[in-house]
Amino acid sequence: HPSGWVARRGRSLVVEDLAEDVRWDRALTRPARGKAGALIAVPLRSSSNVIGVLELYTRKERRFRPEDLRLLLTFASQATVAFQAARLADERESAAHELQT
Repeated sequence: HPSGWVARRGRSLVVEDLAEDVRWDRALTRPARGKAGALIAVPLRSSSNVIGVLELYTRKERRFRPEDLRLLLTFASQATVAFQAARLADERESAAHELQT
């Protein structure tokens, strides 16, 4: 699956026509709402670790622009910061709760 490929390698992936890309089983690359034509997937990084993958599918084949990839990388960066802040808040709350008991 593309997200596994991105997570293992820690690199972004752009596929303009999923039907023609022999790396993927069509059944595995189909999003929940039907046919997928193209995809951009980027790693969510925390330090040097990949903590997730952000994927953008289109229903039709599409030639992505460099700006599309940059925009998704920006979203991924912001999402990672939000995930880290939420994790730290949870850890702080758990530590405070343990001190009270």
